[in-house]
Amino acid sequence: MRQSRRSRFGDLIRAAGPSDRRRFLADLWTARGWETTVEGSVVVARRGDRTERLAVVSRSRLRPSPTVPAEATVVVALGDPERTRRAAPDDARVLSVDEFYDLVRYGLPAGRGDDLVADHFGVRLDDLPADDRGVGARGADEAGGAVVSPLSRRLSSLPVAPLVFVALLLAAVVVHAGP
Repeated sequence: MRQSRRSRFGDLIRAAGPSDRRRFLADLWTARGWETTVEGSVVVARRGDRTERLAVVSRSRLRPSPTVPAEATVVVALGDPERTRRAAPDDARVLSVDEFYDLVRYGLPAGRGDDLVADHFGVRLDDLPADDRGVGARGADEAGGAVVSPLSRRLSSLPVAPLVFVALLLAAVVVHAGP
């Protein structure tokens, strides 16, 4: 399956660890003119008398809804933005991966978003495939991108409810098999 630049960017963000995502978010807001610090699971951004608390959240394989910090005012949803909106505080602004990409690509001076992505993920946005002539079956290595295991993509796309059901069924078998 071939991927666009936008979907490859999403893969890079999803493949990064939580602390790497927070550092990227902090650097992005810094490039936008905010003073930032990483405090626990959120990035605190200050500019003048404004303060925003930023979080990047993804759906856990074990939970149907993402865990959103209660103090978050801006949330980047790596999964379904609607589920994230339901889990987020009422006044939080929720950004989808596409909106996050647009912010990185077009919300900064020319080339700055490219530099940020290169600094954090080792590949420039301009080096990612521009349209559906993506990396496809060749893998991300040849396009200069991060390698995301096809198995991890398949597992992360599975619905949670059947996985929980199978886990509970196995636990019941083990308990009843007993000593």
